[in-house]
Amino acid sequence: LSVSGILGDHCLVSQLFPGPTPDTSITRQTILAAREPKTEEDRVKTDAFSALALTAVRDEDYKVGAQIQQGLPSGANSVFVLGRNEPAIQHY
Repeated sequence: LSVSGILGDHCLVSQLFPGPTPDTSITRQTILAAREPKTEEDRVKTDAFSALALTAVRDEDYKVGAQIQQGLPSGANSVFVLGRNEPAIQHY
């Protein structure tokens, strides 16, 4: 479970459910807003946050994760840096 509050009034909740093999996990992501988006401006902000989160996860996180998974069986690395660009992970 990961909770990420990026823009202050919006939050991304990610739940990862492992499958029988590393490449068969399921991820459920939910966008939460501090208030129900009632105006067009509110809806635009919520949609923009959702698009930003989707792009970051799909095009960055999953892409890099897949590349890491492909390289793990080689045994070329004995040490890994977790969360180089993710300060919350480093401090946790």
